[in-house]
Amino acid sequence: KMAQESDVLLQTTISSFLKEQSPELLGQVFQGSASCFSILRLLHPLAQQIVLRLLYLASTLSRQAIASWFNPDDADVDDAWSSLEDFKLLVGTSDALQLHPQFQAGLQLALNGSSKEELDTAHDEPSPMTQFVLQRHAHDSWERVLNFMATTDDIDSDIVKTTLTESGLMAWVAASKSLNVSPIGFQFLLQDRRSQLWYYVIHYLRIVQSEGLPVHEAIGLLFDISIATIGKGYSTANISTTQLLLLRHMHKIGIVYHRKKKAPFYYITPYAALLGATSTAPASKEQEAGFLVIETNFHVYAYTESELKVSLLYMFADIRYRLPTMTVSRITRGSIRRAIQQGIQARQILRFLQVHAHPRIQGQNPDSVYSPVPPTVADQIVLWEEETRRLSRRPAVLFRHFQDPDLFQLVVAESRQQGVHIWHTPDSMLLIITEDGKKAIKQFLQEQKAARNVVQPTEMATDVDVMTLDDDFGM
Repeated sequence: KMAQESDVLLQTTISSFLKEQSPELLGQVFQGSASCFSILRLLHPLAQQIVLRLLYLASTLSRQAIASWFNPDDADVDDAWSSLEDFKLLVGTSDALQLHPQFQAGLQLALNGSSKEELDTAHDEPSPMTQFVLQRHAHDSWERVLNFMATTDDIDSDIVKTTLTESGLMAWVAASKSLNVSPIGFQFLLQDRRSQLWYYVIHYLRIVQSEGLPVHEAIGLLFDISIATIGKGYSTANISTTQLLLLRHMHKIGIVYHRKKKAPFYYITPYAALLGATSTAPASKEQEAGFLVIETNFHVYAYTESELKVSLLYMFADIRYRLPTMTVSRITRGSIRRAIQQGIQARQILRFLQVHAHPRIQGQNPDSVYSPVPPTVADQIVLWEEETRRLSRRPAVLFRHFQDPDLFQLVVAESRQQGVHIWHTPDSMLLIITEDGKKAIKQFLQEQKAARNVVQPTEMATDVDVMTLDDDFGM
C-alpha cells in the first residue's frame, strides 16, 4: 500500500500542477508566448489538432461542429476534450466556443516567430561558457542534491533542504536530529533525471505559491528556459524579483548557470532541455552511459567510482566488495524485501537496471540470457515482491462464545450471504468477519437469539486484526 501511494505522488507533472490552477492564474501564464507553446506540447495529440484548427479562426464554433472533425467512436476524443478543459483553453458556451484570447494571441506569436517575450540575449559576455562546462555544472549540482538524500554528505542550501522536506522526499528524524530520506524519496532516487527535475521544480513552485509570490512569473521563466538555446547567455536585466529567486535556485540544482546573484547574465544547461523534453523523448547522453552488468546468478557489477551510484545500488542489492573502479553486489531475497519495505517497487528496480545497463549489453534480446536484465533475475525480483503481498493485515470482528451449534451455522451462513465472511471453525465455534459486517451480523444474531429465547450474558463480538492470504497471489 505504501508503495502504491508513493508511486502516485511521484507522478506529479507540470501538467497536473497547471490543471490545479485557477482560470485567472492560467490567464496570466498565457501572457508568455513560450508558455503557450509549451502548453500546446503538453496537450493530448487530438487536442493539439483542435487548437491548431481554431488558432486563426475569428469566429466561434459549436462543440458539435468541432466534434464532427473526428470519429465519434474514437476513445481518444473524450481524452482530447478533457485535456482542453483541464487547461481552460476553451471559453464560451457549448454553442459558441473559441480559444482563450490570451492563449490564442500568445501561441500565434510563438508559431509566427514574432514574439517579443523571448529571453534577452546577453551581448557583453566576458567569458562564454562551453557545453562541457555547462554539462559538468549541471551534473555536479544535481549530484550534490542526490548525494545529500542518499548519503551523509551535507548541502549548503537552506532552500534546497526546504524543498526536499516540503515535497516529502526527506523527513526530519528527532532521534538522530537530521534529515533522512523518506519512502517516497527512495523511489525518487530511482527515477529518470527528467522526472526527478520536474518533481522537484513543481514542489518549489508550490512553495513560491504558498508564500504569496507571483507564481505565474516563475512558471513563465521555467517555460522560457526549457526551450532556450543550450550554452547561450541571457540577460537578467528584465527579470522580476520572483524570477531572480527562481534563477538562483535553478543554479543550485544545475538547470542554469548563474555565477553570482548580481551577475548580469546566465546560461542554459542541458538539464533545462530535459525540462522541455516530452516524456517520450530519447534519453540524454548522460543517461545512456550505463555502468551495470547483471549476471544470471544475481551478481551485479557496477563499473563506477560514484558514491551516489553505489548508494543507489545498495537500496536493493547487498554490497559484497568494492574495488577502486568497480563494486560487486548481489540481489537477494532479503535485499529486495528491504527495498520494498522502503516503498520501492520491483518494476522500478528493473527499470533502473535496464536504463543503467552497460553499453556493451544494451540492445540485447530481452528474452535472452545476454539481455541487460536476464529473465531469471527479472522474474525472481517480481516473485519476491509478490511474496511480500501474500499476507495483508486488516481490521476484523471475532464472534465467539456460541453455545448452540445450529445458531452458529445460521450466523456463518448469513455472513457468507452478506459477503463479510473471512474464516470460521465448527469445532471451537469461532467466526471472523470483516469490520463493515459487524453491525448487520450482530443484529441478525440478536434476532435469532430472541426467536430462540436464548439468554447470552457474555459479549460475543470482539474487534481484532487479522492477516489474510491474498486470493490473487500465484507462484
